[in-house]
Amino acid sequence: MTIPHTTKQSPVALTVDLSAELNAKLQGLAVIKGMDVQQLVSKYIEERIEEDTPMLRRKEYFDHLKTVMKEHHVPQGTMDSLEDNFLY
Repeated sequence: MTIPHTTKQSPVALTVDLSAELNAKLQGLAVIKGMDVQQLVSKYIEERIEEDTPMLRRKEYFDHLKTVMKEHHVPQGTMDSLEDNFLY
């Protein structure tokens, strides 16, 4: 399945391999929701990425924090422990 991404930016296509069972479920849901499968999958992906965006922000913040900690000679084990707890 190729999923076009239609926003104000340039469109990008994504190819996804699905099992026959998952494809059948998507087909059924698409009919119920009055969408085509590509629209449905694109919407699901967009919603999930929006939900996970705070996680991405935490990672970006922690990457910067690690740079600062390295400048202050914080041991790697301490940074790893903090990262595990911070990013969960």
